[in-house]
Amino acid sequence: MKCTRRRPPYRPLTNGFVLLAMPLLLLLLLLLPDAHGLRCDRSPEGSGANKSPADGRFRLRISGNPEKYVPGESYTISLVGIRSMQVPHKFSGFFLAAEKDFSLVRGDAPPSGVHNVGTFQLAGDALTKFSERCPNAVTQTNSLPKSEIQVNWVAPPAGSGCIAIRATVVEHRDVWYMDDGPLSKIFCEDEADSVDTQPPVLKECCACDEAKYELTFEGLWSRHTHPKDFPSNGWLTRFSDVIGASHTVDYRFWEYGQVASEGLKQVAEHGSTRMLESELKNQSDKIRTIIKARGISYPNVTGKTFAVFRVDSNHHLVSLVSMLDPSPDWIVGVSGLELCLTNCSWIENKILNLYPWDAGTDSGPTYISPDQPTNPPEVIRRIKSNYPNDPRSPFYDASGTEMKPLARIYLSRQRLYEKNCDADNEEENETKQACETDPWSDWTDCSSRCGKGKQTRRRTFRHPMKAKQAECKKKLFDRRPCVGTDRDCDYNSQEIEEAYQSDPECEVTEWGPWSECSSPCGKGNKTRSRKYKKKGARKKCERLPNPPMLQQTVSCDEDCGGDISQPVLSSDINPKCKMTQWSEWSPCSVTCGLGRKMRTRMPINKNMKVHHKRFVSYYMTRRRMTAPDEEDDSEEEDGGEDNDLHITDQNDPCYGVETVEEVTCGHDLPPCDGLYGVPELCFLEPKPGNCRDSQTRWYFDSDKNDCSILFFTGCGGNNNNFMSREDCLDTCSKDRKFTNIPIRDQISTSAAAGFEYGGEMKQDCKTSHWKRGPCNATCGEGFRVKSRTILVHPSNGGQRCPRKLRKVERCFVHCDSSRHDTNPSWGPSTRYEPEPIECEYSAWSAWSPCSKTCGDYAVQQRTRYVLNPENARFCPHRLEERKCDIMPCLLGK
Repeated sequence: MKCTRRRPPYRPLTNGFVLLAMPLLLLLLLLLPDAHGLRCDRSPEGSGANKSPADGRFRLRISGNPEKYVPGESYTISLVGIRSMQVPHKFSGFFLAAEKDFSLVRGDAPPSGVHNVGTFQLAGDALTKFSERCPNAVTQTNSLPKSEIQVNWVAPPAGSGCIAIRATVVEHRDVWYMDDGPLSKIFCEDEADSVDTQPPVLKECCACDEAKYELTFEGLWSRHTHPKDFPSNGWLTRFSDVIGASHTVDYRFWEYGQVASEGLKQVAEHGSTRMLESELKNQSDKIRTIIKARGISYPNVTGKTFAVFRVDSNHHLVSLVSMLDPSPDWIVGVSGLELCLTNCSWIENKILNLYPWDAGTDSGPTYISPDQPTNPPEVIRRIKSNYPNDPRSPFYDASGTEMKPLARIYLSRQRLYEKNCDADNEEENETKQACETDPWSDWTDCSSRCGKGKQTRRRTFRHPMKAKQAECKKKLFDRRPCVGTDRDCDYNSQEIEEAYQSDPECEVTEWGPWSECSSPCGKGNKTRSRKYKKKGARKKCERLPNPPMLQQTVSCDEDCGGDISQPVLSSDINPKCKMTQWSEWSPCSVTCGLGRKMRTRMPINKNMKVHHKRFVSYYMTRRRMTAPDEEDDSEEEDGGEDNDLHITDQNDPCYGVETVEEVTCGHDLPPCDGLYGVPELCFLEPKPGNCRDSQTRWYFDSDKNDCSILFFTGCGGNNNNFMSREDCLDTCSKDRKFTNIPIRDQISTSAAAGFEYGGEMKQDCKTSHWKRGPCNATCGEGFRVKSRTILVHPSNGGQRCPRKLRKVERCFVHCDSSRHDTNPSWGPSTRYEPEPIECEYSAWSAWSPCSKTCGDYAVQQRTRYVLNPENARFCPHRLEERKCDIMPCLLGK
């Protein structure tokens, strides 16, 4: 009998198996949002309209504007509506997603599977939530109009490739945009860089062009990031002023394992940069740019500060430092950061975390340790969680966990400066190596103790035999003119001038025109300046003994007008008053038109910081005014204490001494209208307009001196708007060929039609300089009237004239102890109100009827009113009266 095996009957999956599989499936779905990178449908629900092309009114922005992402780093992503006419465009809905970008992957279809694209984190407001439609996506919580939303995005781990951040924006129900232009951002992993490591230093930089960088220093140190023993008096926390330099490969002003210089010690212990800056200037042959940025302090310790600098093929490293305060001698910074690339170009962007360093000059273990000088000084060392191995250190961690950075720097390349460089061949490189020399020796003393002489210096070849074989032509002996200035010498400045004019490196231009007198009424100073003919010669020539004078200041005495003369003042200053020397004149506050420059001196006493703070406030206020005549119409008529240029504390031994001098500058600068022959419209900020059309136009970028694309909406905007790049360049380029200025597409507006360069340009109002009258006090503090007149009235839409043409301001007359004032204006007397001057009246009215019909006491009156009541506080003579010539009254009347 044949035996066959019976097949077991088919049975479906039991309910128990399904229940067991469901949790595993749910767990898989929960894990997908962190890693899922497949595309999903991001079109808005309920909209029957097709997608509109993006017109630039809504944009994605990523903090720091990075070209690449650092794995694991957090970025702030914003979706914003661009402002038009000072009002931002608003949207009702949005969809923000991170997806794997396959645009660089070869093949017809992208690789399958799940891809890590990083994770979104909500900012904690009521505008955003995670999407229920797509994993790892963010959408709106309501349909209310909004102009900006923000989320955080944490970049995926290393090896994740390129990521696309894409946005859908719903403006109205049937108007929406997706992915186009500024609504997408693709950036790839920065594989060769790290925020915690520096690139290797190149012995030689082969880049031909020079580069300009912007440095952003950002503080990260706070009670939240570094909670251990954080200073309880948080208002004292700060980063000192940042100081650094771009320099050669053989120079460092601070470095790991080296002993700190005296200048670095001053920065590390006190936050003072003056001595270190002097040390840097003494090494000017190894430095291209000295970098300086204002420090950041409470409550903005986590804020940012900025600076710019330049590098070239010889000076391709950058170093900088800032003190962590309070601390014994701790600093943050970078030493010898390489910006040159091996492909002979320059790094575009660099982000670097900064950690604390011990300068080795003080042994204090905590933020607020008392001074404990380290003798002898130790070398500079990095502070870590396990060094110093002292539990009192605020950075100590027994587990050895990596500490968080205290600050971060961002370097962004702003511009390249092209140079004509000949490619170096092998023979030239060999010759260059054979002809290397040792540094120059110091200059010898001047050969003449008095008058003209010579100084010399020498250097030698490092490889004399190779240099002889290569027939090197480098100069080994150098001389320069000098002037002996022994105290017993009788010399004049003309000799010094002639000596240095013979050096072509230090030739200077002719003197510019004299400025106006710093005091429009009475004694003051005026100044003039000149500069070196050769750009960059200042570094070298100012190190010479008795360098050419670039500024001259002489006294002047302006007539105050009128029949009131200023009192003859004593020039003696209280012998107890100790003042610093006058500072150098500040740079001119403008690059076109007329501006200001100032110099200051301070009393050397306990109130020196107070006076310095007042001067900085005064200087910043005045610097915002581009021309001497642009006074703020809103300022009080009687002035304010913060604007006083004298010391007004009567208990101060320097009471009444002038601390600030100010003169007009810019007489040798081009006018601001049509700067360098370029129409003013070329300097306007581009505006896309306020309509819904989408047109590609061009605008002139004055920073780049080139034309860029503008997404124009069809209406609005301004005149920096051109149909083509050629039109833009023809109008705004310094080398343009045509004089007609094409504006938009010849739209018929009164502002645009017929506008022609060289035709009727707009005329701004122009006024005279302020003229100050005499002080009404003969000793001490008083008041005076200053006035100005309109020289040219505005036309063709020019800037309007100022409202106030007369003002009352404080003045001060130094008291002469040899005179006795019979009517002093100092002391406990009440404030003196100045007598108004030059009231402006209307015409007289007609005479009134006589007050009587007969008799000797009948009078007539006429009146007039004041035209400038806001400027003249008291105006008499508004009523005139005369007797009537009438018959006497009859007896009995």
